[in-house]
Amino acid sequence: MVKKPKKGILVILLIVVGFATAILGTQASEETKFTISSHDDLVRGEEVTFTISGQSVEEFSSLILNIEYDTSVLEFANDYSFHLDSGPMTGLRNDVEGLLNLYVVSGSDAYISMNDGALIDITFKVKEDAKAGSHVISLTAPDESYVKIHGTEQEVLLISTESGTYFVNVPLDSVDIAKKNI
Repeated sequence: MVKKPKKGILVILLIVVGFATAILGTQASEETKFTISSHDDLVRGEEVTFTISGQSVEEFSSLILNIEYDTSVLEFANDYSFHLDSGPMTGLRNDVEGLLNLYVVSGSDAYISMNDGALIDITFKVKEDAKAGSHVISLTAPDESYVKIHGTEQEVLLISTESGTYFVNVPLDSVDIAKKNI
């Protein structure tokens, strides 16, 4: 009779440990993610600033992100501002129309502190003849992009990205229902 309670307790203990391990494993693996903001109610001819932010990012040594946008709707205003302390080499290249390459590289052994939040603000102008409606501004990380975790130089943390959307309004003075002109 003594053996049955011990087996039952052992089974219950194994089940509890299994659940605890699954729960702790899920909580410990937060995903490092970079997102670009979305906007509603954009007006032709006005400027709009998109912000790229990081989530579950503490420190990193280098990062490369690409921003793709529709050149028939947006025009890069050549205006951007990083939200990082001075020190890292930063840049935003616009070698190909409709594609911005963002890079951040620290010094030799230094790490860049970010602490979840805004990385950069990028300003565009909505073109006067921009097509009304919903559009996507794409944020991607090329294969060579990585984030190194402080203290583990050999460890590379994969990152994910999330694109944004924006909506261009139709100016009321350009709507002519009789001519079906929108």
